[in-house]
Order: sequence, then C-alpha cells, then structure tokens
Amino acid sequence: MGADTLLPWTVGAGAEGNSGMAAAIKATKNAIGYVEYVQATQAGLSVALVQNRAGKFVKPEPASFQAAAASADWAATGDFHLLLTDAPGDDAYPIAATVFVLMSREPSLLQRPQATLRFFQWALEKGADEAAELGYVPLPAPLVEQVKDYWAKTFRTGA
Repeated sequence: MGADTLLPWTVGAGAEGNSGMAAAIKATKNAIGYVEYVQATQAGLSVALVQNRAGKFVKPEPASFQAAAASADWAATGDFHLLLTDAPGDDAYPIAATVFVLMSREPSLLQRPQATLRFFQWALEKGADEAAELGYVPLPAPLVEQVKDYWAKTFRTGA
C-alpha cells in the first residue's frame, strides 16, 4: 500500500479520528485497524507485532518507538525532516510516527518566538515524564540534545 498519511484502501470501513477508529475496532468482531499507540492502549485493544527492516517482529511499545527514533540519522536530514517509517535496527518499530513543528528562522517579535522556544525547551527537558504518563514516548536523550543545539544555531528570537 505504500507509506503516507492516507492510503487508498480498497475495502473496509473508516471512522472519525483515532478515538473513533479505536471504538469501531473494539465494537467489531475480528476487526483489524490502525490507531495510534495511546488510543490502542487506552481502549484495551490487542496489538500485532510488525516485521521491521531487520526482519524482526516488533511489538508497538515505548521501547520500540524510542529505538526507531534513536536509530535515525537526524543530523543528515536538515531541519529534522525525517519520517521514521521502516527505521533501521533490530528493535525499531517500523511504523513510528514523527511530529513536526514549523517556525520561521527569523520570526518577528510579535510572533513571540522566545516564549514558543521556551515552551518547547520545557517540553523536551521537563515534559518527558508528563508525556510518558499520558502514554506518549519521550525523545531519546541524545536526540533532545541535537534538537537543542539546532535551535541555538538556527533561530533568531530578538533577544
């Protein structure tokens, strides 16, 4: 089927959003579907092991998502633009998602770039525990340092 945010499935039914899909899967006998990890765990859905690039069958769980993020060559991507689909590594989950934040390199002072960067810095440095409590997976520590170094070299905040 390929890799994209929307695939042209030829059969089946859809639902609105991850929570709607999780509810539909739970309510349908023998259903197979795809939802984000947090929705699957909160709904108590069974999960499938998926074969990764290394030929290993990997369970979707925080350790396999972090393995996918840790194995990626972020430094070579430029601006951290990288999809983690089919990441290398024995323990890497092959369908890990990436979330991007877009900011101007030279934002005007009216856009409050300092506050925005402080928020993201807090999220990287102190928000990992809160993210984990909600079922999300914090970035590996070496990647957090790469991001912080990138910000320091890239953004002009008017300070």
